[in-house]
Amino acid sequence: MRGSIACSTRPISSNAPSEVRREGALEQTKLGLRWTAIATVEGCTAAYKVAFKRKEPTRELYWTTTDVGTSVSAVLDNLQPGSTYLVKIVPTCNSVESEVFRFRTARIGARYTSMYRVSEYTQEVDFLENHDSADLNGEGLFLSNDNSGLFFTNSSPVSKYCVEHVEPESVGGWAPYISCNGPEADPRNHPDDPLCICMVYADRLISLQSKTEMDSECNPTTWNGTKHNDPACNCTGPDGERSKWVVDPKSSRYVGWAPVMQPYFYYQLPRDTYPGVKKLGEWYSTPKESSCVETASLGDDGCTWKRLPEVEVIYSSDLPSLGWNKTEVKHWPLHTLGVNTTVEDNTNLPIFAKAWENNKRWMQQRCCGC
Repeated sequence: MRGSIACSTRPISSNAPSEVRREGALEQTKLGLRWTAIATVEGCTAAYKVAFKRKEPTRELYWTTTDVGTSVSAVLDNLQPGSTYLVKIVPTCNSVESEVFRFRTARIGARYTSMYRVSEYTQEVDFLENHDSADLNGEGLFLSNDNSGLFFTNSSPVSKYCVEHVEPESVGGWAPYISCNGPEADPRNHPDDPLCICMVYADRLISLQSKTEMDSECNPTTWNGTKHNDPACNCTGPDGERSKWVVDPKSSRYVGWAPVMQPYFYYQLPRDTYPGVKKLGEWYSTPKESSCVETASLGDDGCTWKRLPEVEVIYSSDLPSLGWNKTEVKHWPLHTLGVNTTVEDNTNLPIFAKAWENNKRWMQQRCCGC
């Protein structure tokens, strides 16, 4: 027998400040705020105080207040980097104080990146450890090019995560991208415990690596008439071992990055130059061994990246009604040139962005890290 859950909401009080939100960018020591004014009270000029305190796991701190007069905005300064603050707006005129809102300050030496990922082998929100993800355009290009009609009928979740990660200067902020949970890793790969390997041939050509770089790391292609294979690409480990199973130590420790180029996977053999292309998106790899557990902070036990709690979701079934072009693209078998999907992709990318924009009807969206 199925049960049910009854939920209800209460109306916003006109004599309490509402819609308290961040104003401005995520910063390390400052927090800009703006809120909706209370209703006019006869005989009283509304003024406000901002009450705030840092959230700590082991002790309860007292509220600190600052007067802001009649303004409906404020900037809190001299805050602690990498911290969570609780904030409420306290009006005068015998009005009701706002609800308590939670905001973060940026951590020193960290980057905050929104990562989009479609769930694989599951109808639930997927995880990020030893998985690849993308920015908004990178994920839109992947969905436009690499899914069958079943993707839309199965209503697969596409999730938007916020990842806080170390930005190591020694590797230019990003590690080399690695390919995770793909068919090239068979038979060692298992979807419930995915494996990452040296960046594979197809991913390298989607990123349009140069012929010089690919010739140095990938085996020669084998032709069968007008078609060719996707040869293994090999990385070199610290002990000199060289194979597709080897992952660069930097890629095992830090978040990886690669560009996504348009036309998508049109060039299927490496070249010295690729005419008529442009960078349109980004892909990310998130290695399991350096991820932070839920209760850890960035840097604890050497962890270098952490998925923050908020996850926003749309579903593949949301896209057709917005005008998504569901044409199934056949990039395989490989030839010298593949299908040019620029027209289809330029139709689908704004639709993908619109699907996320529509979530504003149901929720107050936060910037990544906020």
